[in-house]
Amino acid sequence: MGIDGFLRQLNDAVDKTHVQRFTGQTLVVDALSWLYKACYGCALELSIGQETDQYVQCMLRKVNMIRSYGVAQVVLVFDGQRLPLKSLTQEKRQKHKEENRRRALQAMAVSKQLQGADRQDEVNKAYQLFQRSVSITPRIISTVINALREAGIPFVVAPFEADAQMVWMCKEGLAAGIVTEDSDVVVYCLTANVSCPVLVKLEDNGTAQAVSRSILHKNSAKTASNALLRKIHYLTSGEKEATRMFVQACVLAGCDFIDSLPNMGFATAVKHIFNFRGAPAHLRVQRLVSKLSSSGTKVPSNFMQEFFKAETIFFHHIIFNPQKRSCELLVDEKHINCFPDVLQRAKESLGITLTDEVGLTSSTQQEDLHAVATTTKSFLGEVLSREIIEKIYKGEVCARTLCLLSDSPTSSQKQESFTGSQSGQSLTAFRETRSEFNDHARKISQGFSTIVRQREVKQLSLIATARQSEIKKCSQANKRAESLQTLMSVYKTASVVTTTATNEAVKQSTLTVRTRETDSKHFNGGKNNSKADVLGASASILSSTVSEVKASKVTAMKDLIAKHSPSVQAAKSRNVQKKSLKKVTSQNAPESRKRSQPGTKSENSSAACKKARTLEQKSMPDGSRTTLLDFFQQQQ
Repeated sequence: MGIDGFLRQLNDAVDKTHVQRFTGQTLVVDALSWLYKACYGCALELSIGQETDQYVQCMLRKVNMIRSYGVAQVVLVFDGQRLPLKSLTQEKRQKHKEENRRRALQAMAVSKQLQGADRQDEVNKAYQLFQRSVSITPRIISTVINALREAGIPFVVAPFEADAQMVWMCKEGLAAGIVTEDSDVVVYCLTANVSCPVLVKLEDNGTAQAVSRSILHKNSAKTASNALLRKIHYLTSGEKEATRMFVQACVLAGCDFIDSLPNMGFATAVKHIFNFRGAPAHLRVQRLVSKLSSSGTKVPSNFMQEFFKAETIFFHHIIFNPQKRSCELLVDEKHINCFPDVLQRAKESLGITLTDEVGLTSSTQQEDLHAVATTTKSFLGEVLSREIIEKIYKGEVCARTLCLLSDSPTSSQKQESFTGSQSGQSLTAFRETRSEFNDHARKISQGFSTIVRQREVKQLSLIATARQSEIKKCSQANKRAESLQTLMSVYKTASVVTTTATNEAVKQSTLTVRTRETDSKHFNGGKNNSKADVLGASASILSSTVSEVKASKVTAMKDLIAKHSPSVQAAKSRNVQKKSLKKVTSQNAPESRKRSQPGTKSENSSAACKKARTLEQKSMPDGSRTTLLDFFQQQQ
């Protein structure tokens, strides 16, 4: 729906917003874009003709969600009559839907013959195909409109496309923003010079992406490295010629009214149009297509005619003015973005005489627009009488069938016409009776519910496992903290004892210094040494004493760890085993003729000593081993 690749290519130039921004204002919503998504959730029930109101509840839930964020009013706008230029696109879509429906019925028939995971895979495939085959029938629209009327939610039905009607409502100040999933709305906003934001990709939490001419122009200036956005910055400047170039690029890229040329995406179309920006507006696309045709691109013979029609629709789409109870053109003669050649094509299509002295913008002519449109085969659509258009606008008459909504064809009749001759045989072969088909559908629905429950149980089990792991880690951390706290308390007690011993050693060393001084005096025959010599000797003795105490303390700690640490004992035992293995290997190896290196004998003797110590440690009973904590507790 909309311009191919438009939102994807301009993703960096949109704004992130929230519907709360429109507190106290009115938003208009493209009802069909919501309705398609709502029907995806109940595609199976709609395809087999079961009665369901899931899509109605989904629509009401979305409206209430927007209202919950302070939006004063939400107006839903439905599509009216189909434009003749859109008939080809609708036929292609209908063929794809019928093909998907036929494949879905076949997949459901195959699933009856399977079991287990294969059956479930086939059912999932059928459900996805049913979603792609969803078609909005007049019966569905009538049901939604009646529900909106009962809930007091305002709605209108456009004479043709809802996109143009919503843009006109924003142009007249009746709404502050548009909610849709169709990028065509942005093109209508540029032609009508409407700066209201278009909200796309609306989430259930109220977040959305905002697109408008001013937003694109502002954000495209921030990314100078992107060639496409540099061109978009110029095309969205608001100038008259730039606006028409933007419309031409969108039509050339492909839309609901015309297919694009081969290998022609949105970025490529913008590049080609920008390269021909110096050409006259009415000749720009002709020269571009001639160049593409000469370079080997296959261009349909009627491409230019269809292109001009699509361009005219974006400028002069027919909308309904409820105040004047008449149809108008979105862009009239006095509008800043009105081009004479485009307006002339619109008048010719509607059958309006070009020699009229009174323009379409005069009040008299606007009231009589239903009369001046003399043809019923205009590519802009047939302008019906004022009374019928007004009833369509109020939702009293179906725009497609021109009958009262209460008298619209039933769902079963629409189902038969939708199925057609091709899928009718598959449907007959699939269901022998109506009850059997409904039972199978009910089993499939139960299967989907079972899958959902299994996934929920799996998620809950994963959460519980993660919680248990977290609790286990916390418990281990608490145990480590308690053990460390106990060790620290024992170590502090031992350090007090060590400090006392150190003080006593210092006192003893001081006494020794004084004794040596006295002895030195007697030894020198009563001669007094200098004060500096005495102090130097005293300092050296004290420093050596303190260093000896510290060294003994460190050595004692190392010995303590080596003696009582299980990890050190295990490492020693592994080293002893490795050395003993090397010794055995060296004994079995042939004698070398090389001269033995010095120190070999000492190494062998040290290895033998280590082996003896290891054997002695192994022979000790397990009860004699003590831990570091036990040692500190004994020191107390």
